[in-house]
Amino acid sequence: MEEPHAKRRREETQEIVDPSWTLAPPKWYERLPDKPLVRLFLATDWSKTSLGPLSDWPSSFCDATIICFTSAFPMSLFLGRELVQFYNSGYIDMWPDKQAKTWAKPLQQGWPEVWSELDSLINDVCSKGEGFYMMAKLFLLQVGPLLKELYFNFSYSPVSQGRHIVGIINTVADCSNYVINNRRMEQLRVLALRFTSISTTEDMCKTLTEVLGTNTHDIPFFAYYQVTGEDLSLISRSPCGIGYPTSITGPTDTSSPLAEAVTRAVWNTCNDRTSVELDLSGYELPICGGWKEPPKSSCVTPVFSDDVLVGVLLVGLNQHLDYDDSYRDFISLVSNQVGNAVKFSKVREDTRKRLEMLSNLDRARTVFFTNVSHEFKTPITLTLGPLEDLLNRERNVYAKDVLSHKKPNLDPTQTRKIDLIYRNSLRLLKLVNNLLDFSNLDNGEFNGKFEVVDVRELTIECCNLFESSFQKSKLIFLVDCEEVTGEVLVDRDMFEKIVLNMISNSFKYTKNGSVRVSLKDGDEFVIITVEDTGIGISEIDLPHVFKRFYRGTNREARQAGTGIGLALVSELVQLHGGRVDIESKLGQGTRTTATIKKGQSHIPPDRIHRLDPSMSGSIKIKDKHSVSSSWLSSLSRTPPSGTSSPPSPGSMMSTESSHHRWRIAFLCLDSEMREYILSIIGGDYDVFVSDDVESIYTQINGNKSDLVLADISTSGPGFTLLEQMRNEPTNVNLPIIFVNARSGDNQMESLGKGVDDCLVMPFSDLELRARIAVHIRMSQAQLSVMKHEQDLRHNAEVATAAKDNFLAMLAHEMRTPLAPALMLAEEMRCDASVPEQVRHSADVIHSTVQSEVLLIDNLLDMVKISKGKLALSLTTVNVHDCLKKVGRKIQEEYSEAQMKIEWNLAAKSNYVNGDAQRLEQIFTNVMGNCVKFGRHGKLIRVDTQNVDDKIEIGISDLGIGMSEEQIATLFDPMDLQHRDPYKTTGLGLGLHITQEVARAHGGKVTAESRGINRGVTIRIALPSTSHEAEKISCSHAVIEEKKNEARPLQILLVEDNEAIRMVMNRILSKMRHGVRSSGLVSTTIDAAKEFRFDLLLSDIGLPDGTGYDLIQQVRQVALQPFKAIALSGYSLPEDVQASLDAGFDLHLTKPVQINALKEAIDSLCGTPTT
Repeated sequence: MEEPHAKRRREETQEIVDPSWTLAPPKWYERLPDKPLVRLFLATDWSKTSLGPLSDWPSSFCDATIICFTSAFPMSLFLGRELVQFYNSGYIDMWPDKQAKTWAKPLQQGWPEVWSELDSLINDVCSKGEGFYMMAKLFLLQVGPLLKELYFNFSYSPVSQGRHIVGIINTVADCSNYVINNRRMEQLRVLALRFTSISTTEDMCKTLTEVLGTNTHDIPFFAYYQVTGEDLSLISRSPCGIGYPTSITGPTDTSSPLAEAVTRAVWNTCNDRTSVELDLSGYELPICGGWKEPPKSSCVTPVFSDDVLVGVLLVGLNQHLDYDDSYRDFISLVSNQVGNAVKFSKVREDTRKRLEMLSNLDRARTVFFTNVSHEFKTPITLTLGPLEDLLNRERNVYAKDVLSHKKPNLDPTQTRKIDLIYRNSLRLLKLVNNLLDFSNLDNGEFNGKFEVVDVRELTIECCNLFESSFQKSKLIFLVDCEEVTGEVLVDRDMFEKIVLNMISNSFKYTKNGSVRVSLKDGDEFVIITVEDTGIGISEIDLPHVFKRFYRGTNREARQAGTGIGLALVSELVQLHGGRVDIESKLGQGTRTTATIKKGQSHIPPDRIHRLDPSMSGSIKIKDKHSVSSSWLSSLSRTPPSGTSSPPSPGSMMSTESSHHRWRIAFLCLDSEMREYILSIIGGDYDVFVSDDVESIYTQINGNKSDLVLADISTSGPGFTLLEQMRNEPTNVNLPIIFVNARSGDNQMESLGKGVDDCLVMPFSDLELRARIAVHIRMSQAQLSVMKHEQDLRHNAEVATAAKDNFLAMLAHEMRTPLAPALMLAEEMRCDASVPEQVRHSADVIHSTVQSEVLLIDNLLDMVKISKGKLALSLTTVNVHDCLKKVGRKIQEEYSEAQMKIEWNLAAKSNYVNGDAQRLEQIFTNVMGNCVKFGRHGKLIRVDTQNVDDKIEIGISDLGIGMSEEQIATLFDPMDLQHRDPYKTTGLGLGLHITQEVARAHGGKVTAESRGINRGVTIRIALPSTSHEAEKISCSHAVIEEKKNEARPLQILLVEDNEAIRMVMNRILSKMRHGVRSSGLVSTTIDAAKEFRFDLLLSDIGLPDGTGYDLIQQVRQVALQPFKAIALSGYSLPEDVQASLDAGFDLHLTKPVQINALKEAIDSLCGTPTT
């Protein structure tokens, strides 16, 4: 049954063959171009269609047909009441298998699958008489056996005959790849973005479901199976699907035929680790995704994370697309994203578990320290009692021992040893008490007893405990305590720990200078400050000093810390309603400030104790002695008499000497080994000692070491330092010697990783000194050579830059005098009024000057190559055409030599992506050399062949040949060894430039010769391309555009060289242009104010300014808009860009050829022909 739209169109077009309408001219179709589809059009019997024979077609049919077959854009015509279709080749190329079904057929018959959509669109055009344009319109078209998803940008334009619409012009462009690829890339982008924020496997599964659900055209359904041991578990799937097996433990599943097929495919993919396509056309499936019918196939692909199989992904495939390489790549990328997500979720889950484990460890550590502390206190107490009693007896504390003149039971050495045990027991007791304090703070058991005390007196008493220690260490100890007004409630024990810890820290980390303790009275707080001139704290450590058990990177203290003191101070001060602040600069000192709040508002009432005034006062003597012993025991550093103190980590050992002393960085964890090696080398070298890799590395990076010595008896730190050194370019050549307790494999491992020498224990003093001295001498010699090389390289770079600048200047100075000669010679040789003999002379002059210009161009190419600015204008070039063009030019140039060229162009892939001008240049250089050095024959052989993905061009002569030594330097710039002594023209740059141009194209140039007088073959290999969309034929490029025709112009010429100005005036006048010339900036500006001109031709270098300044000033005063061309002897890329930036429209390099000048003027100022 005929549809309403079609019936109405048929009624409206009944008069299509009205004889009163204007018919097309007789045999109008003979004007059509000769193309395959035109020939088919002429051979078609149109009288059998509703359109009738061609001779009866109206003029509108004729015009539309001519437009269709002459257009390069895909186009189709629907003509007459039945909308009979035909089209050009661009249209049918999109679906070649449609031609037999659609040519000269009604549109409804040729496109039944989309006719329901086309009918309404066509009706709108016919009823309104207006065309339309639609972008990315989806059509499901029958392409072979597949109803394919395709997208088009297309337009419908009406064809009118009088007031009737008699047809439609349809232009169309296939944008399917663009739409589908964008859809897929967007899904991949969102998937990657969302996966970066997941934390768990559950997050990954949720994200996978949400994101894959946004593109159900390409992935109608999916299921992800996670590998768990030897089985697979379904952990994520799309809501719509095929009834996925939830667990796969083997290759079979008998629950249903579909489950059996899916199970087998997933299992095989898991074992084979390769993707497979699963045909689903034989099973009943629900409708899934964005289509109206169920999918017919699916893909099963493995999912890897860091090359480990972690799962299998099952995805449904789009039934309206081929499963081609592009589709496979998309599924592979989805699989990769899932693999990355598995990795991210695992890393984050591991991190979370690690944090939980660390938290548990921290709690366990506190409990452990508490238990250990309690266990330690009993034996410490049992040790301290007898020791204290024994020491009191030996010091004759008891009066009865003094009166009885009883001799000591122990000699002085034994007494010192017992005193050492006593002091270290007190240190251990202090550490245990601190750990117990932390435990009590954590458990809320450290409540304290707050009472009103004289904090000034208590602070001074604490300071007095340190007075003797500061005197022994020759440090200045200053105490400044103000009177405090108002009540201050503190826990006496806590306050002592706060003050003593602060003073103790300053004492430990101050080697020279002073420590100052001050107590200041404030309105609401008491402020205790301890300030020292010690080693300071680094910016890295400063934020962490109040963390428990944190030990800074600086190890230059008198006594290694435990990371407890300041953390305990901070928490005790907080219990007093205050806070602790610390300021420090590395190498300058540290300032620690604690504030204690006055009053009692911050203290719970049950912790406040009001004591009898008679019971308050200073610390008891026994208590004072106990506190003094426990704190000062940890600060003593005076060794027993007769012994020397071993060097501490981070110290610099040296002796004064008038001569230069080499510097050694020494990494060693063992104090006895440090002392031993320093006793050997400390007198000869400045030695920086540390047990910390970062300290040593900082010393090295500060250029403060000439050699590194590392004890790797404990291997970790030494190899860490080695890796850091060898990864830093400035330290690669710094020698490093390992001192090792083992030989054999361990020694070979060290040498293999970049160690310069290994010294195996035991070793002699002489061996250690000798090896250090040898490596320092070798290193210094190497540094001297490297410095000399750097100086040479710098000098060479300076010389190269000077050479490039000189060559650019030389080119400019040479081009200026050549310009008038070349232009005059070119004018004369083309002027028919000039006698033939004079024209012949002009030819000679022109050829000679052109040769000089070529030499200048070669010099400038050398400058561009050296600066890395050899620019290419890339397009698709036919190499064979390019070779033939150069061959003709060579034969014309050397016509007297009767040079013959033998061609064997066998390469089938003869297109390259290259710069046509540069390729002509290298072929000209090589063929020119064949002419110049072809002494034994006038024959050049040119052959081409394809080798792999390249085209290889061989150009051979039968000339003087070359030796192997000459070939080795053939491509060096200015190499003249291969020349015939009787032929000395040229600078020796041609082949070097040829090689660099070929490299810029991704190719290479080689030379071969069978020997002297046996000719040379130059082979040029360039990457070939099969792309033929923009072919440039070097022999004849046809431009099917209307050119601009020159019109008389008014030209303002600015040139300070009188000869060039005269010649330019003459040439421009012959081109029928009006010319007004000037040689200065000032006169040009005056002329611009009164002379209306269309074009400014200006030199850049002028006596009273530059062309850059000139154009900007002229544009401000000119009477009308104008175009501008810069003329300059400078032609480097930066020179051209400078002209364009200044405001010129073109940059021409002197000497300018007349044709080039004419084309430039026409392109800027011409008017289209009518």
